[in-house]
Amino acid sequence: MSKYSVTLTDIARMIGISPRAVSAALNGNGRISSEKAKEVRALARKLGYRPNIMARGLMNGSTYLVGVVLPNVSGSFYPLVLQGIEDEAQHLGYRVIVCSAGWDLTEEKLHIEDLIQRGVDGLVIDPGRNNTKAYELLKKSEIPYVQIFHKSPILDGPSITVDNITGAHMATRYLLETTNSIPYFIHGETGWMESNDRYEGFASALKEAGVPDSKIKKYLLGESITWDDGYNLLTTLAAKKKVPRAIFAINDLTALGLMRAAYDLNINIPQKLSVVGFDNLDISGWQTSISLTTVNQPKYDIGKVASQTLFQLIKGHKAKDIRLTPTMIVRESTPVQRGGSNKTKLVKP
Repeated sequence: MSKYSVTLTDIARMIGISPRAVSAALNGNGRISSEKAKEVRALARKLGYRPNIMARGLMNGSTYLVGVVLPNVSGSFYPLVLQGIEDEAQHLGYRVIVCSAGWDLTEEKLHIEDLIQRGVDGLVIDPGRNNTKAYELLKKSEIPYVQIFHKSPILDGPSITVDNITGAHMATRYLLETTNSIPYFIHGETGWMESNDRYEGFASALKEAGVPDSKIKKYLLGESITWDDGYNLLTTLAAKKKVPRAIFAINDLTALGLMRAAYDLNINIPQKLSVVGFDNLDISGWQTSISLTTVNQPKYDIGKVASQTLFQLIKGHKAKDIRLTPTMIVRESTPVQRGGSNKTKLVKP
């Protein structure tokens, strides 16, 4: 039997259930046991079954397309998110249209308009900034959508985010314990949710350690929070002879810029300066001769859960906000905890 000629009826006949039950199992709905559904999906994969998307769409008015709008798809952050979205979508027979806005609000609005016109069944979006006209348009379209990483005050759809407060608290506590000093917090624009949440986690860890508010040090880099920002900040602090013993940076790029400046200034890491980032970008594990200790955002899981949540909405079900817990990857940019080693290890909250 050619794998491209396999039908629902073929699978149903081989397993001994109805074609309707096979369809329900492959689409993740209907009253069929999880064991039987696994058997159906396994056989469908073995036979190379491919659903006739056009025929399905004509029957139920669906395009079997979902859109994804992200600020950027290059680098090492969003590709893992996309992989999680696409793996789940393909499992249910959907195709994914990916749009990169390039951090441009006008471009983001154009992508949303285009996806609406294409008739996508649902949309995943990272609404990093308040693009009022674009998000109002999305709401009026009544297309199901899920927010990731950020929750816009304009949008009311469910969000899949990371617990930034817990992640920052964990990083700050680790620096306190391993350096016996008060770390500085390097952050970006205060209007961003993750900036506020990470500062909250940072400040709460210090307060738990008995640090008074007057001793809390933070540096605002502005909107960009890039590698250059981190490099320039440490260069400035060094010129003023104000380099701290420890720094918690709001993201990996800033942390890596700090570390490069330390290298150029002959500031030993981690003996003289300890640095923790946030994101766990690929490059954080192999930056020059010193790898970066960082808070790991579960990027693939964010994408997968966002996809699962979106398909619940498409089926007409309700969905709630979900916040995933990060972990900490301890590498070489921080001292070894008592009884530990300098090998990469995972720290949970």
